[in-house]
Amino acid sequence: MQGKQQIFLLFVLLSGLCFIYNNTPQDHGWILKCSSCISNQTYGAPKASFWQKRKSHSIKRLPELPVYEATNTTEASQHINRIGVYTVVSGGYEVTLRTSAAALEVPCYVVSDDASLAIGGWRHIPLARFYGAGDLPTQNRFATWLQRFIKICPHFIPVLREFDVLLYIDGNIEMKPAAFQKLKMDHSELISVVHGERLSVREELHVVKSRFPSCRVDNIEKLYNSSDFDADAFGLTQTNVLWRLKPASPRMRALSELWLSTLKLGPCWRDQTGFDYAAWKVGMRVKRFLQKKRESLPERLRIRVDPDQTPLGFKYHGHSGKN
Repeated sequence: MQGKQQIFLLFVLLSGLCFIYNNTPQDHGWILKCSSCISNQTYGAPKASFWQKRKSHSIKRLPELPVYEATNTTEASQHINRIGVYTVVSGGYEVTLRTSAAALEVPCYVVSDDASLAIGGWRHIPLARFYGAGDLPTQNRFATWLQRFIKICPHFIPVLREFDVLLYIDGNIEMKPAAFQKLKMDHSELISVVHGERLSVREELHVVKSRFPSCRVDNIEKLYNSSDFDADAFGLTQTNVLWRLKPASPRMRALSELWLSTLKLGPCWRDQTGFDYAAWKVGMRVKRFLQKKRESLPERLRIRVDPDQTPLGFKYHGHSGKN
């Protein structure tokens, strides 16, 4: 009887130690997977190896994302066509937003730790709601990862998932009303733009390797090589403009969550390395406009683009904040 008690006490002790180990904060190396943002089982992203799982214990866990509610929970549904626009700015990456929200005449939201960006019709969603109290840490590119997380998975914000159509734009994009109208007239499920310099996902991976050493793409490239995904096919989507129909639908959420889990496989915060794979994997066609006029493109890109592709008509500015 005494032996059984000793075994029981040992089991309780070991369970307690495991709990403490798994919940001890360590660092902000990359953004954590959260329980509702994993699509490995459904859409085929590779499961983490034993050593990858062990490594994940050393990463500081983000708190559960609290629910953000709009001051008027019906504000999205009151607008005709239920179209919304959002951008995400963290860590001082932008100090001004280039798009005039008032000119677009739809609800526009900026998710940011900087409330001063909410001018000219932009509505502020405090980023602090998604990482806890205090200033946003910028070491180890945590600010960048948090920006990617909200950009890729807007369905975590209830006011955003109310919309039937959701447009994401980078803070340095000036979305002209005419370009916005062109998007509104299109009925495609997913719309973005062709990258203005790189020809393929493979080329993007090579550029990331050389220019961004903190990004690791080897595991991502292995995933592409082991699947039927053609990373050498012409066309790289530049996700600084992304139009999503039914952003909170199971299909669109599956794309978003697979996109994020692919990046975390690196980990690599350069999000366009994983977008086209995720769209291909869930079977979603991406309609891509040109970023600028055909004659302004590099020759090697100009001779490859589809003659039917036209410029969307937005303006690209340099980043106004720190990198």
